[in-house]
Amino acid sequence: MNPTPGSVFIDPLLTNFSLALMQKPGSFVAPLAFPVIPVSLQAGKYAVYPRGYFMRGIMKVRPLGDRPIQIDYKIDYGSFYTDEYAAEKLVDDRVRANSMDPLGPDRGATKLLTSNALVFRDRHWADTYFRPGVWTNNYAGVTTAPGVGQFLRFDQAGSDPLGYIESLKESMGSATGFEPNIIVLGRLVYGVLKEHPQILDRIKYSQRGVITTDLLAELFGVDKVVVAMSVQTTSAEGQTDTTGYIADPKSFWLGYATSTPNLEEPTAGATFAWTGLIPGLTNALGGVVERGRAEREHSDWFHIRQAFGDAVVAPDLGIFAASAVS
Repeated sequence: MNPTPGSVFIDPLLTNFSLALMQKPGSFVAPLAFPVIPVSLQAGKYAVYPRGYFMRGIMKVRPLGDRPIQIDYKIDYGSFYTDEYAAEKLVDDRVRANSMDPLGPDRGATKLLTSNALVFRDRHWADTYFRPGVWTNNYAGVTTAPGVGQFLRFDQAGSDPLGYIESLKESMGSATGFEPNIIVLGRLVYGVLKEHPQILDRIKYSQRGVITTDLLAELFGVDKVVVAMSVQTTSAEGQTDTTGYIADPKSFWLGYATSTPNLEEPTAGATFAWTGLIPGLTNALGGVVERGRAEREHSDWFHIRQAFGDAVVAPDLGIFAASAVS
């Protein structure tokens, strides 16, 4: 099963294995939150239609024998940029020869590469989107007497998460014409909401009686609730592992993200996947697992490659709320 000397190829079996891991629903937010838009070039522009032109309701009575009132719109442009990210694992001939399962080292290398790629992808997503200062509207939770731009934290007596999120939805809708359809919850925020008396009171007569993300989506009136549960190890190799959540567990984000990106459909953010970089079988981020032979090292090498770029497309279609719980 070793690659022949000098061969470099995309392994469909390993790429499919990696692809299945990347698309598996669960802890990772990046594959679930924003749409993926395939692009053939590394960088480019996309059209931005200023919504004000389409929401003024301009019409007048047409004078006899004259033309109707003339209206128009302009097009702005945003830009995207993608990078290729990669990692490598070597499988020494001695490791393969000492394995009871000849394909075990291949699967182990693929799991290692894919797991690290998933962590990297979620960290890239959180660094781009899940923080203050990125979106037009930013709020912060406080323990008492909230002022402008503040709200009562959800773990405080008298807090009103359903009412507060409804007010944020209304505020965005009145300003943009689009209400949020997705909420991304930090893990600790999700834990507080599951035990919040207001939420429990709403579901006590439901058939399920158990708080799930689907049930929260119904209560909040959005299409999807995603919980950011992925973790990463931040300590150096060889030291005691220090592991924590990638996305801020005490905060949440809500906004409008389309599931069908096109010229007429807005979205708060998007992932531009440079699928034109790597030929052959690729996953949604233009990613593949490749393998080949490093003859001088007496090893087989395994690469994972993916090419993408995250972009804030419409900052007024997203809201970030920090310190939603203590």
